[in-house]
Amino acid sequence: MRYTSHFNWRDLSWPSFAICAVLGGFLLATQVSTETFNALVRETFTWRKAQVKVEPDRVLIVTADMAHRRQVLATLEPRGWVPLLARSPAEAAAQMAGHRDGVRVAVLDASVRDSMAIERELRNSFPGTRIVVLPRTIRQEMIAPLLIDRI
Repeated sequence: MRYTSHFNWRDLSWPSFAICAVLGGFLLATQVSTETFNALVRETFTWRKAQVKVEPDRVLIVTADMAHRRQVLATLEPRGWVPLLARSPAEAAAQMAGHRDGVRVAVLDASVRDSMAIERELRNSFPGTRIVVLPRTIRQEMIAPLLIDRI
């Protein structure tokens, strides 16, 4: 004998699912305190964004010339870079030791004493760090285009 009903299982399943959901919600609401129920509903239907911790982009600036330092700061700070300032190899080493994880760019003035040693130390300590060396004869107005081009 052939099955003559024109309903299939999908047509009859959604009403029974809806009834079970309503009864389950009613039982949950009557058995649990109002605060717990509200918290459960809020947690279930609230869109949560993943918590992301963002480290600031740090730039190590090693220069003894105040005009060059001001120009580098005026170029990089508005772009979100956090400056770490140093005037000597000792200060540069202290900044590198204090920020092992976050120095992404280093701006090194070639006129600083032992600038080649600082550059070697930077390359050894931070292999992924971009190093921008300011030539000894650079004019102040050429610093910003050089930095923007290299970073």
